[in-house]
Amino acid sequence: LYPPLSPMLWTSIATGKRPSKHGVHGFVQPTEDGLSLRPISSLSRTTKTFWNILNQQGKRSIVVGWWPSHPAEPVAGAMVSDLFPYAEVQEPGAPCPRGSVWPPEEAAALAQLRVHPTEISGDILRMFAPGWEGVNQDKDHSVHDLAAIIAQCMTVHAAATDLMERVDWDLAAIYHVGIDHFSHRFMRYHAGKARLRGETRPEWFRDVVVNAYRYHDLMLGRMLELAGPDCGVIVLSDHGFHSDALLPDALPAEAAGPAVEHREFGIFCMRAPGVKRGERIYGASVLDLAPTVLHLFGLPAGADMDGHVLVNAFDSPQVLKPLPSWDDVAGDDGRHPASARFDSTAAAESLKQLVALGYVAPPADDTARAIAENVNENRYNLARALMDEGRIAGAAALLRELLESDGEDHRFHAHLFHCLLAAGDRSAAGRVLAEFDRAASAAAPLAAQELQRRRAVRPDLDLKGARGSPEQREFYERQRLAERATGYVFERLFLRVRLGLAQPATRARRETVRPLVEELAARTGRRLDAALFLAESFAALGDGERALTYTRRALRANPDNAGALALESGIHHAAGRYDKALAAAVDSLALLYFQPLLHCLMGDSLARLGDIEKAETSYRVALAQAPNLPRAHAGLARLLRRDPARLAEAALHRALADTRRSRADRDAAAMREQIGSLQASPTPAPWLGATEVAAAAPRDRSRVITVVSGLPRSGTSMMMQMLAAAGIEPYTDHRRSADEDNPRGYLEHEDATRLDRDRAWVPQARGKAVKIVAQLLPHLPDGEEYRVVFMHRALPEVVASQKAMLQRLGRPGGALAPAQLERAYAGQLVRVQQWLKRASNVHLLTVPYTHVLDDPAAAAAKLAAFLGEPFNLARGAAAVERGLRRQVAPD
Repeated sequence: LYPPLSPMLWTSIATGKRPSKHGVHGFVQPTEDGLSLRPISSLSRTTKTFWNILNQQGKRSIVVGWWPSHPAEPVAGAMVSDLFPYAEVQEPGAPCPRGSVWPPEEAAALAQLRVHPTEISGDILRMFAPGWEGVNQDKDHSVHDLAAIIAQCMTVHAAATDLMERVDWDLAAIYHVGIDHFSHRFMRYHAGKARLRGETRPEWFRDVVVNAYRYHDLMLGRMLELAGPDCGVIVLSDHGFHSDALLPDALPAEAAGPAVEHREFGIFCMRAPGVKRGERIYGASVLDLAPTVLHLFGLPAGADMDGHVLVNAFDSPQVLKPLPSWDDVAGDDGRHPASARFDSTAAAESLKQLVALGYVAPPADDTARAIAENVNENRYNLARALMDEGRIAGAAALLRELLESDGEDHRFHAHLFHCLLAAGDRSAAGRVLAEFDRAASAAAPLAAQELQRRRAVRPDLDLKGARGSPEQREFYERQRLAERATGYVFERLFLRVRLGLAQPATRARRETVRPLVEELAARTGRRLDAALFLAESFAALGDGERALTYTRRALRANPDNAGALALESGIHHAAGRYDKALAAAVDSLALLYFQPLLHCLMGDSLARLGDIEKAETSYRVALAQAPNLPRAHAGLARLLRRDPARLAEAALHRALADTRRSRADRDAAAMREQIGSLQASPTPAPWLGATEVAAAAPRDRSRVITVVSGLPRSGTSMMMQMLAAAGIEPYTDHRRSADEDNPRGYLEHEDATRLDRDRAWVPQARGKAVKIVAQLLPHLPDGEEYRVVFMHRALPEVVASQKAMLQRLGRPGGALAPAQLERAYAGQLVRVQQWLKRASNVHLLTVPYTHVLDDPAAAAAKLAAFLGEPFNLARGAAAVERGLRRQVAPD
């Protein structure tokens, strides 16, 4: 799948669904409160995995190291999350991360199996890199990195094999990240692309990756031994890795830059009852793993899964009819409760709203920037996944929003251009390219100046950009500046050629575009990554022989380039070389089976060669993959007309071809209208009110901190005014004066907006009432006694009131639509209320906003019973002013 990012891919493997359905969109995500970042977690996943489905069927699973699987899910069996191994910054003996082991009682035993990098002996290192002792480790941290990867492998293997020996299980799902890490760090040596690093000779690490494969073979051997001969076994990877000339010389300056080293083809091997022996499986996708696992257990796939059972791997497959969705099947699935799951992007966007409203202090500049960059990066990943899925309008809408937040990011321009071109809107694509031209031209000289300034302060060679280095951020930013300083001339020329080739094929187009293609060919030189595009360009201009020189260049670099083989097939077919067209099509389809247009072309070639039966099969395969493909219907109609007994069927396919062409034109027009207007609007989660905790009045209110909390515009200011009138002093700095939104004052303190960073002020609020926004409550320090008065108001009213307040203040809020903001707030409130229930030093009283307005006296009486005396009931009730309610939720 595209983009080839491991957390997204492994979640697709586990669920059989694309990223738009499973919710994992990157490597890092904002926390629930939007105030910081953390590694991507299982709480972002929005659908069931195959082990969750098996859990409902009474099966026991062992899941170890899956990415992402933290916090470990409460499955029947055991789970060890991806955060279980030592982190680089941890000392030996550091405790396991909380939540990394299920069941918790296994944590103590499994913790003894964790291997720290300092425990990797010289003899072990020598098995991977015999010359490691020659490395000057003060200047080159390669040995440290090698030890860390080996320790991680050992830890996962130890936990997996220990559980496989001790725990009853029906399924074991073990994920080793080792080969990926070994490859990213040391494949450069294997490919002969590593430069001399100080005193380190590249040949010292030349065989690390090969030896890493040998090591993984040993670990696999042990797991096969534990599994036994009758156990079904699947070995797969989510992608491959470039190991030769295609390994890029440099990584792009973006968060997921190392992914360019990934090769799109991975491996899939299976041994199980009923599986063919010694056969190849064609057309497999990472999406097919989950349906195939369910099939091995005699269970149907879900109709909402994007993958399918790999039926061609079985001798006599009897595939069950899919269920509509396993997500709708009730039962204990071993997942975390719904209240624990959250949308990290929505959390970060809702934080913007709280900051704009003044209830949360802005995060520090570096933190705020990191959160904003992460949200953008994850949304960019989702946009690319939507493009890969064919959901062009949704991708375009996301990319337009991303450009509004960062108009200088060349990736957003380029991908939006491709979306518009795919929708057939050449004019809009041209406008995006023109805007890209303006943005790149303006940014290039500024980036060059800034880069020159930084280099004058400290030369590039003096920076240590290695992973974990404190200067890594500076190194990354200089890379970005260097890229921007180029003006993205090559990238813009590439898009200009694309736009030109999208015009109708006329002599004028050839005369206009040909010079651009020649310029691109001259600029790229021998760049292998441009060979296929140049081949496509020359083929589109009618120069098949020139195109073949570039397909051959691409295939010399990578014989498994399915796109180059498909293009060769088309070139040969256009030249009447049908036998060569057929051979190239077969080779391409063996690598990537889902190519309906290529199946059509193969059908055309077979028909020309007189093999009518196989030609018909090719057309029908194309229709199975793309039922609305006009070319397949037309080709099939031509074949069927040869048989007088099948004329009626031929006429049907002829009519379908005409209908599908008309429908395709209408769909393209509709997509062009839809692009830019599509915006997800999920239904907000229902309000889950906190259970009111009955508590006797405090014996000494001078020691108690009264906290008034809730969402902004939920009535917290009204409650503070009630308490102040009743005799409870507010903890306020009087900085925020009364205004049109709160004519009677806010009664806030700036300290409370920074609770996530500074808690030293909290004791000063003893005996007083302090207003703290709900999302910050979990940051209250231990050691104090709290009485929390939690205001509840209908979410549509809250959001409408916030919007009106922001408009009056002239401030932008978050970018979420009202329904999305309601959903984000609902999830945050549920998590806050769960914390309130767990906190032993907190007593809680939930107060509905409308109840206070309807009966102020009753509300005052309840508050007096909860907060204790003295409490002036009459004055407290009199402080409520019903006329200040401006937004009312519809019934």
